[in-house]
Amino acid sequence: EGVENIDPSKRYVVASNHLSQFDIPLLFHVLPLHGRFLSKKEVFRIPVVGRAMRTIGIIEIDRQAGGSSRQAINEGVAIAAERGYSLLVFPEGTRSRSGELLPFKKGAFRIAIDTALPLLPVIIEGTDRVQQPEKKVFHRGDVTLRVLEPIDTTGMTNRDDLNPLVLDPYVEIDDPPEGRYAVFMGSFEGDATEPGFLVFTGHD
Repeated sequence: EGVENIDPSKRYVVASNHLSQFDIPLLFHVLPLHGRFLSKKEVFRIPVVGRAMRTIGIIEIDRQAGGSSRQAINEGVAIAAERGYSLLVFPEGTRSRSGELLPFKKGAFRIAIDTALPLLPVIIEGTDRVQQPEKKVFHRGDVTLRVLEPIDTTGMTNRDDLNPLVLDPYVEIDDPPEGRYAVFMGSFEGDATEPGFLVFTGHD
């Protein structure tokens, strides 16, 4: 089922690798969590879109604001957690074009430490075969989502614990140990030439 390591009553910082635009609907489909994302402030300036994003709790990032931005993000994440939302983050910062895991940026891990939310590492495989980066053609294909054991960040500090917190999930996502994750398998099916073609089905 792929959810044994998740307590639906808790809020997490979910850290996943990123292969395709289908990673987001896959995470929402599989994880028994209500999730929200970070989005750069420029997107919030789009009429109607920005207001809608604020209404549903998407958290705004101002990359030019430095420390004040970090504080604002932490406050936004804390408010979202109080409302029942986990934070979904792709620590690579972009989709991998090769399928190989890219170096992690530290922002998501700082957020987990600053807000004392447990970090939930997730591995996605196969979505890059459904839709390759920069391609508009979609294919049928099997995908796998693995949920690793959550990492408790209570009592951690950015000074002492940030680098190990970044490294440990990176190593496990890049080369996951046997028996320490739950697995969900499924398929993207449909005809890319028809509206509403995408159907996600889970299977054992």
